Amino acid sequence: MKSIFLTLCIISCLNWPAYAATINAASCNLPAIQTAYNSATRVVDTILVPPGNCTWTGILTLSKGVILQGSGAGVTNITASQSSPVILISPDATMYQNNERLEIFGFTLSNTINAGGGDISIIKASSNTSSVASNIVIHDNVLNAFSGVTGSVTAQGFNIQGGIYGVAYHNTFNGIYFIKTTGATTSGYDDWNAFSYIPGSFKSFVLEDNTWNVRSFPYNEGGQGGGAYTLRYNDINFTNATENGDLFDVHGPQGAGGGQGIEFYGNHIFNNNTWDNNGVHRGGRGKVFFNKNTGSSQAIYEVQELHPTDIGFPAEKVVQSYYWNNYDNTTRVNVSCFSGNGCTFITENTDYFNQNPSYNGTTQRGIFVGASLPAACTTLDGAWITSQTIGSAMTGMTGRDPSTPLSGTLYRCNGGVWQVFYTPYTYPHPLRGVIVPDTMPPAAPTNLRFAQKE
Repeated sequence: MKSIFLTLCIISCLNWPAYAATINAASCNLPAIQTAYNSATRVVDTILVPPGNCTWTGILTLSKGVILQGSGAGVTNITASQSSPVILISPDATMYQNNERLEIFGFTLSNTINAGGGDISIIKASSNTSSVASNIVIHDNVLNAFSGVTGSVTAQGFNIQGGIYGVAYHNTFNGIYFIKTTGATTSGYDDWNAFSYIPGSFKSFVLEDNTWNVRSFPYNEGGQGGGAYTLRYNDINFTNATENGDLFDVHGPQGAGGGQGIEFYGNHIFNNNTWDNNGVHRGGRGKVFFNKNTGSSQAIYEVQELHPTDIGFPAEKVVQSYYWNNYDNTTRVNVSCFSGNGCTFITENTDYFNQNPSYNGTTQRGIFVGASLPAACTTLDGAWITSQTIGSAMTGMTGRDPSTPLSGTLYRCNGGVWQVFYTPYTYPHPLRGVIVPDTMPPAAPTNLRFAQKE
């Protein structure tokens, strides 16, 4: 009687690859990396770029989720001097649909052009007019944007447009213009609806635990068209800046829509010697708190009333903005309205609020800071409730990789009742340290032979 059984005869290596592949770029030159990237399987593959010093005269375009890994900052070094970005993130339809993760790390990226504005940047990420990509992760890079000309405007470190969200962490930025966020269209009023900003959520591009070595006249911009961003727990070093500008700006309504907001907290600012302004807040919602300045000049926070005849006014003016426990060395600093632009439509304790150590909820208004809610309150007033120590020391609470991250909740009064209003987004950012699941199924085996035995 014949018995038939199946013998798997391995004639050659089975064509059964690992779920994810590492694709080695031939060099750090732009065509080699673009070719490796284009060949990668989306989401699961890693493109490894070897050591080298390469000069680019074009743009690396990324449209699908992968891991783009250099051999280390200072080891894989890319230099350009161009009016376009060095890396452009422009998601395709599938990346939007699946919200694919795109991760970039291990590079020194430089754009040394002596110009600024527009698309002049190191890394630009731009969405279409209605879609969101919220899995962008950029870390452990050095970004250089300094032309060598003192006082000149240079490339932006990050240019974020429209519905692009994620986190940049453990980067070192040497330059003036750390981040600019704008809308995805030329009509920023549309972006306010398409990409509505929600403070304390993922809907803000986050820069955390970075080192910013400032050059003369620094600037960050939540620009026209509904931009919003979060700067938290960064070391901001002014040692090499002979002229200081605005550490953060949020545009007001002025022709293409205003910025939607800013969250600026837990930052350590040091070695500054002269200020324009620490912050210029002209539109949208702000949460600015527990920032520590240990420089030799005074920190200044301002709100401004900008273009009250613009079609975006008053909807896009400064509103729901709270400033507390910000210190210039040992002196607490309040925000004030810049009278030069008028303060008719922006008023304290209606649109913007300051910490008030004498807060009683009636004759003394603003923001209460302490361990438990006051018994009385006036509508719109705020209360930051925390078990942490407040004051100028802020030990372990500010700067890169804080040992004691901020913990608390901002309440807002509504009709005499305190209601939860704002909680800082999860720290560290939830996208950090995520291992992308390897979901690609194995290929069917080949080179198999059926053998029959009598």
